[in-house]
Amino acid sequence: MNSSIRLELNVIHVWIASLEIKKKDIPVFRRLLTPDEIEKAERFCFKKDQVNFITGRAMLRTLLGRYSNQPPADVKFVYNSYGKPLLKKQVQRPPLNFNLSHSGGKVLYAFSRGIPLGIDLEKMKPDIDFAAIAPRFFSPGEVSSLFSLEKSDRVEAFYACWTRKEAFIKAMEMGLSLELDKFDVSLRPGEPARLMRIKFQNQNTRNWSLYDLKVFPGFKACLAVRSKNIVISYYLWDSSC
Repeated sequence: MNSSIRLELNVIHVWIASLEIKKKDIPVFRRLLTPDEIEKAERFCFKKDQVNFITGRAMLRTLLGRYSNQPPADVKFVYNSYGKPLLKKQVQRPPLNFNLSHSGGKVLYAFSRGIPLGIDLEKMKPDIDFAAIAPRFFSPGEVSSLFSLEKSDRVEAFYACWTRKEAFIKAMEMGLSLELDKFDVSLRPGEPARLMRIKFQNQNTRNWSLYDLKVFPGFKACLAVRSKNIVISYYLWDSSC
């Protein structure tokens, strides 16, 4: 097993990786997965999706093993009532929190000690029908802001809004049960990423921070944390991990 990783309080580790790996590495990654994970991988219709799942889960297991000082294959998960995976039987305190997101063959992993977090990554599609999607999932204020922009700015603003909202609901650990129109985020070009309004569970925008992550050309990414004044450290996955 590779050496363990020390994670300080008030520090977020963001790992950047590609799901495109050498064919010879697939069996190595596959051996790190449990039988039910292999079964889940094989339910994907396309070989590429199977490999992406195996690769992404094996990378997660490897990193969790290094943070929790155990072999990757021994990492055990439990799931909350909304289906979010958590690390089982944690000894270290504060507990290790993690989240991940993948899109377009790329993946991001985020880790913290005791800080709720969520991360989202999206490959931008210039031809996306944001005019149909935004009214379904954005708040009225966000929709109004989006369509007040110049047409040339709307696609990037749509993805800025989408990733900020997704990162936040993932940090809340409530999945799709949290209605996306119950809170507002910034989205205008040049405007810092931030929560502007929350209308549920006595949440306060002052407790939360949003960070845009510039990790891949042509992608949008955001990290949401329930904390202030955190430090983000970036790491690149390679074969030595």
